Amino acid sequence: MFKVARLGFSGSVYDDFLNHYRIQTAFEKYEGFDTNCRVPKVLDFIRDNNDSWWNANRHLFVEIPQDLHLPAMTIMSERIPPLPRIIRQPLILKFCPSEKQQNARENPTNRDCLARVYLGKRIPPDAPLAVNFTLRNYNLTLDQMLAFSLPVDGYAKAMGEALALLHWEAFVDAFDVEFVLGSETTTDLEPGIMQRTGLTPEEFEDLPLFSSPRDVSVSSFTRRKIRMWLLDFNLCSRFSMGIFAGNKDAVIEQYVDSFFENDPYYPRPVKEFMAGEKVEQTLWKVFVAAYLETSKRIMKMKVNDPTLEEMPERFIEDCEKTPGRQKSTL
Repeated sequence: MFKVARLGFSGSVYDDFLNHYRIQTAFEKYEGFDTNCRVPKVLDFIRDNNDSWWNANRHLFVEIPQDLHLPAMTIMSERIPPLPRIIRQPLILKFCPSEKQQNARENPTNRDCLARVYLGKRIPPDAPLAVNFTLRNYNLTLDQMLAFSLPVDGYAKAMGEALALLHWEAFVDAFDVEFVLGSETTTDLEPGIMQRTGLTPEEFEDLPLFSSPRDVSVSSFTRRKIRMWLLDFNLCSRFSMGIFAGNKDAVIEQYVDSFFENDPYYPRPVKEFMAGEKVEQTLWKVFVAAYLETSKRIMKMKVNDPTLEEMPERFIEDCEKTPGRQKSTL
């Protein structure tokens, strides 16, 4: 997959790459944790003046928007395989208006189906079906997941693990990240930029923009399963241990703001819900347990600042102090 900078946004795309690289490094460091969420591998960063690469590969970019001018700064990363037809068809049958179902089945864009996992949102039972139904970036709400008996506890656990890695290993605020359901396949990749250069995220951040050879990704679909993926890091803010140590209150506040300003992927604090909403209460407890357990395991490997061990619980406590808070645009 390619993410190409529009005019004036070269620096933003490179910042996206640095965030992605740091987050991937954090997840790969703790692969032994058996985290239930995946991050697509970042394979390369191609400069706009890398003439040899663009001369060899410009033909890959077809039907580009008029406001996109090539060559441009570009991130190349692993593509998340979409949900299979066996999952897409039930979504169409249940949540697409009947008069539009045939068109939805035949529309080729609906094959590129990734479902955003909204554990923090339900659609009211009497709400009409969406007239603009599409499976591209489908918003899968909690009530819909329950209707299909999907493993929502597992999704809450995966989100808790992932957010702990973002906060306490990658030291990013997770602002505007996305959790989606896609597929996972057997994939053979040539060495990516991480393995090829051997540079740490901090060393990359000290470098100017650079270029490197293209990698080739060959996917085998002999085995395929549903998997939660974490993506979209362009708006994240990242910190160093030194910055965090001197500004704990401010960073925790930013972590909390980012939690609530994101789309409703995460379960919401228990106190937000009425006593009868047992599912939401359970999901929050599962999320918190996974977040704190993963944070604890990360903290065991950090000895720079003993007070750091208190911060994950501080984050959860601060989230629970504002139980009714929602993203302002919802």
